[in-house]
Formats: sequence, structure tokens, C-alpha cells
Amino acid sequence: MSFFKKNISITAMGGLMLSLAVDAAKAEENVSQVKLPPVFVFELVENQGLANIALIRPRVIAPDNNLRPGGIVSGIAGLLTLGQENRNLISENRQVINNNTTAIGQNRTSISTNAKGVADNKAAIGRNSGRIDTNAKGVADNKTAIGQNSGRIDANAKGVADNRAAIGQNSDRIDANAKGVADNRAAIGQNSGQIDANAKGVADNKAAIGRNSGRIDANAKGVADNKTAIGRNSGRIDTNAKGVADNRAAISQNRGRINANAAGVASNRAAIRQNSAAISALGQRVDGLQGQINSARKEARAGAANAAALSGLRYDNRPGKVSIATGVGGFKGSTALAAGIGYTSKNENARYNVSAAYNEAGTSWNAGASFTLN
Repeated sequence: MSFFKKNISITAMGGLMLSLAVDAAKAEENVSQVKLPPVFVFELVENQGLANIALIRPRVIAPDNNLRPGGIVSGIAGLLTLGQENRNLISENRQVINNNTTAIGQNRTSISTNAKGVADNKAAIGRNSGRIDTNAKGVADNKTAIGQNSGRIDANAKGVADNRAAIGQNSDRIDANAKGVADNRAAIGQNSGQIDANAKGVADNKAAIGRNSGRIDANAKGVADNKTAIGRNSGRIDTNAKGVADNRAAISQNRGRINANAAGVASNRAAIRQNSAAISALGQRVDGLQGQINSARKEARAGAANAAALSGLRYDNRPGKVSIATGVGGFKGSTALAAGIGYTSKNENARYNVSAAYNEAGTSWNAGASFTLN
């Protein structure tokens, strides 16, 4: 505003000089000594990149001081015309100033809105930083537990590695968001016309931060689950370690017993070999005895059958008679046939008989005589 007031004052001074020039024109005797003052006019300047703001700059027109009375009058008329143009430009300048004031107010509102978005981004980034620090501490705790449980919690180690990768990805995204916020600040400072684009970028950042928040919460839950699983594994590993120690002691004791048993087994093998040879020989003997037993059984049964057949023979006891008798006998599957001849003396004092029996095992016979003495 001070710039335009200064220009207006200069214009008023030009009008005063114009009045002086008119008075000088009336005094013809001093015409040759009249010097016209310079004239200040205003002209619109093209937009230099500032949104909704137009500028008006002054311009000085140097007069021709060689004019004579007729030319002076013509020059005065020209000056009057320029004065009217200046007044018109001043009016337009007031309108432009009003428009600029309105645009500046709108820009202030947009800048305030954008500043609030940036503050919200800062707050969200601060919350994420706290969660990331918590996750980093959880990862460090996991590293310590994994170091103590070396080699036995491969599954947990993989889960921690996955969490670390996810946290790294979130860090990269948060860094990208921070860079985007910084870029937004620079763009807001340099060009108010990019406020709308920055506002959209802020909205995108909010959405990305929201997504990161969900992922960070999931990572935090994964870290907590890993801690719980590591705690359970620690107890189990301690139990297993005690069991392994007990097994080692038992294995050491068993090793001595196994060595003693190995010596006994070797001795038993030698004895078993000897026994096997003896048993084989005994088996052969038993087989021989079994054959003998079977043969003896067959002969015994045949003998019993022969005896049964012979016992069935009957002779005629009448004096002077010769008789023939036959018989059959059996015993446990063995059958025998018998035949015999007998004679009784006429005085019945002597009796004679001969008999024989036959079966598959062989032949048996007998002969006998009986005498009556009184």
C-alpha cells in the first residue's frame, strides 16, 4: 500500500507542475524559459508467477522542452489525458489490491489447513517413531533370547527376521513420508498455487501412515507372540537339557554294561556253537534211537499178535488122536496167523504139540510136550 501511496503522491506533484506549466503558457514573454516537468504514469505488469496477484509499476515520460506556446498547450492537453489515464489506473490498482487482499486471505486459510495437515503428519510420525522404538527393543530382546537358545529356535529366528524386514520396510516408507512432508513445506513456501496438490499429498500421507500404523501394530503383536513362544521354548529347552544330561549319564552306565554283555554274548555264542554241534549229534542219535524204538515197537506188537494167535490154538485131547489147530490174533494194528498140530497118546499119559505164528514183523513158534505121571 505504501508503494501505491508514493506513486499517487508523485502523480499529484505532476499535476501541480502541470498547473505551473499552464501559468507559464499564459506569460508569453517567459515562454522560451518554460521547462516542462517529467510525467509519471502507471502501467500493468504481467503476472510474475504469484497466484491471483497483479502488479502496477510507474513509468516516467520525459517531456520535450523545446516546445513553443502552441506545442505547450498541446502538451498540456496530453498531460491532462495522461492524468485521466493515471486516475483510471489508480482505480484499477485499488481493485487489484482488493482482489489481492481476498486471494491472500484465501491463501492464508489454505496455508493454515495445510499446516494443520503437516502437524497431524508430525504427530502420526511421532507415534510411529515410538512404536518403531518399541519394536526395535523387542527385536533386541529377541536377539538376546535367540543368542541364549542358539540353534534350538530356528523357527523363532525366522519370525524375528521377518519382523525385522517388515520394520525396515516401514522405516523406508516413513522416511519417504517424512521426505514428502519436507517437500510439501518447501512447495508451500515457494508457490502458494501448489497448496491443493500438497493437500492431496497430505491426504495420501495420512492414508499411508494409517496403513503403516496397522502394520506396526501387527508387527508389535508378532514380537509379543515371539517373546511368549521364546519363553515357552526356554522352559522346554531347560527340561530337555536336563533330560540330555540324564541320558548321557545313563548311556555311560549302559556302555559299561553293554561291553560286559558283549563279552558274555561272545562266550554264549561259543557255547551255543558247541551246544549246536552236540545237539546235532544228539539229534542224530535220537533219530537212530527213534528208529530202533519204532522197530522195537513193531516187533513187540508183532510178538503180542503172534502170542495172541498161538494162544487161540486148541487140540483134541482124546487118546491116540492127532489134531490140527489154527488161530488169528492182533495187537495195536499188528495181526498174526497161527497154526499147530497136537497128539495125545493112547494111554493119555503123553501129549505133544508144535505150533507157529506169522506176521509182517516175523515168525514165532513153539513146541511142547506134557506127561502124566500117575
